[in-house]
Amino acid sequence: METLNCFCRRAGELLLPSAEPCHLDPGALWAPKGRSDQATGHRWNAGSGYCGQPLAGPASGAPGECALCRIAWEQAETYRQTIILPRSRARAGSWPYRTLDAFGARADSLGPGDAYTHSGCSERHFVVEATSRRNDSHTVLLVYVTGEDRIAECRIRRDRLVAVERPVLAA
Repeated sequence: METLNCFCRRAGELLLPSAEPCHLDPGALWAPKGRSDQATGHRWNAGSGYCGQPLAGPASGAPGECALCRIAWEQAETYRQTIILPRSRARAGSWPYRTLDAFGARADSLGPGDAYTHSGCSERHFVVEATSRRNDSHTVLLVYVTGEDRIAECRIRRDRLVAVERPVLAA
C-alpha cells in the first residue's frame, strides 16, 4: 500500500509539457516552404497561403506581406465578421437547449455543427468548417470561440483526443 501511495504522490508532482496553442494568431505571417528568404510573409489559410503558396511555419521577421494573401484575407475576414460570426453566436446561444450526444473522439472526426473541448484549452469550440488533408498530421478547423467572441482557425493533431458534443438529430 505504501508503494501505491508513493506512486500517487510522485504522479501528482509531474509537470506535463504545455500543449501547443490551438488558436492560430490571425495577425501572424508565415514563411513559404523551401524558401530561405523571409522578405514576404503569407497569411495562413488551412495549410497554404491565401495565394496558394505552401507554408512551412511562422515567419517572425518578415517585413512585408504578400499582396494576394492580404486582399484575400481581408475579404474572408469581412465575410467571417458579417455573416459567420452572428450565425455562430445564435447557434452557441441555443446550445444549452438542444439534445446533445457527448463522447470522446479523435480530432479528425469533427465536422461542422459539432462543439468540442480539449485538455489544452478550456474554451468550448463550435466547428464552423473542417479542413483535412490526407498527407498532413493536423486538421485545420474554423471555429467560433465563445469566450473570445470571435471566429478563429485552429490547427490540432488529427489523432488528438477531444470531448465532442454533437446535436442529436430528431427521427
